[in-house]
Amino acid sequence: MSGPKARAAWHDAFDAQMALWRWYRTRGGRRWMAGSYHAATEKLGQLDIADLIERLYDGEMGRLIDCDPLYVSEEMCEVVDAARGSFDPEPLYDTDLLTPRGFLWWAKPLGMIDRYGLPLLVHAASWTREYAAKDDETAEQVMAMIATAERFAEFGERVRPAEMDAFIEQGLIWPNGIAVTLYADRDHYLYETQQRAKHHVPDWAVLATESVPVVPFHITPWHFGQTFEGNELDVIGEPTGAADWWRMLQTTFRLMTQRISVKHHERLARSGRRVARAEGMASEPEVVVIRLRREQGEHHEPTNGEGHYSHRWIVGGHWRNQPYRSEGIHRQIWISPYVKGPEDKPLIVRPRRVYQWDK
Repeated sequence: MSGPKARAAWHDAFDAQMALWRWYRTRGGRRWMAGSYHAATEKLGQLDIADLIERLYDGEMGRLIDCDPLYVSEEMCEVVDAARGSFDPEPLYDTDLLTPRGFLWWAKPLGMIDRYGLPLLVHAASWTREYAAKDDETAEQVMAMIATAERFAEFGERVRPAEMDAFIEQGLIWPNGIAVTLYADRDHYLYETQQRAKHHVPDWAVLATESVPVVPFHITPWHFGQTFEGNELDVIGEPTGAADWWRMLQTTFRLMTQRISVKHHERLARSGRRVARAEGMASEPEVVVIRLRREQGEHHEPTNGEGHYSHRWIVGGHWRNQPYRSEGIHRQIWISPYVKGPEDKPLIVRPRRVYQWDK
């Protein structure tokens, strides 16, 4: 008699998303976010950017319920990790996004250095569209609608401001970027903060985060068409640390839309569907699972003119600029590792490779 079916790892994406959503409604979660906001704005004084950051933090507290859960498998994480180092940061466009609102879970966390030199393991990221308004009056109306929806959400009810759709259809507002939140592995973040940054982690912070596997550590706007050049420093002249997260996210976005990946829509188990209904999700969510596509047989480069080679070897993955003439832009695409050289010659594998393609 067979035992109970093993729980699929892709459930982790939805579970983490819901854990954060509930945590933001606890006293400990609110206290954590208040402390994070203070740390992000304490040097900004009366600058307008402080108001923007405040809005981003307020939005983070209420937007996760809207996000589509996405799970990136461990193999895909390895590809992202291998490819991001050579990725040249590009402007973000709406077409780069697999969904306009997403909570993305990397099954294998990716390492990065934050703007303060602290090493982190990034396990998740979320984003939602940001909008520009035709005029100040429209902007105030939209902000009032969002604020009303968020107040209802605080009491466990889900309210989607349907008027937003009408504003979009009339051309009064339009998407001009996304708000991005990055989440670090909770245990690793607390340890590194204590040991390397030499900051005392208060007992309340440890206890407050026990219910979540990850904690938010960076919230930022990311405008469509914005170039990386000029964003190395913030408004007060300090390093932003944007290069690491920019490459990490954009590499993931790009690989998710290329043939190297395959996407499956997985239905939540009954318990997960109950959670979704209880938390007020507008519809029953599906987890989008992104896995590494399996190639049929080895990929060989044509051997014309290669008779002088004495062996075959593996060419590592690399980025290539691809023109998109309809949009008048170039975008990088990832060229997967392949075997080069005459097929009748022995294959010699270098002992050190950046990435190994698993068959």
